[in-house]
Amino acid sequence: GGSSSCANGDFYNSLLAMSVVLTEHKDGDGGFCVVRGSHKMNFPLPDALKHGQEGAEHLYQPVTQPGDVIFFSEATVHGCLAWNADHERRIALYRFAPACVAYGRTYSPQWPASMLEGLGPRERAVLEPPYA
Repeated sequence: GGSSSCANGDFYNSLLAMSVVLTEHKDGDGGFCVVRGSHKMNFPLPDALKHGQEGAEHLYQPVTQPGDVIFFSEATVHGCLAWNADHERRIALYRFAPACVAYGRTYSPQWPASMLEGLGPRERAVLEPPYA
């Protein structure tokens, strides 16, 4: 998702994501990956790369420590490699967008009642959709 443009040497992006790393991600552990520079592509991603059938040499998995923050354009080809570490992978993912393009997979319909059982007001607030 997202789009980008460049005008007079300035880069503009409609969607920005921020991943706050909560657990260590060593080289080869898996987790977050990107195709560097792909936010500037003007052609579709080949299906073989999209489905992980080839092109692994183009994927970059950053090595991170708890507290590190990764900012990336949603126009960047990104995803998640299989997790290989002995500990759980934990991140906090934030997305930033103008109100006119805010989106999410669970905004409509809302979360099922069974998922909300036992949650307090603060926990329920985290699951609310964005407001403009």
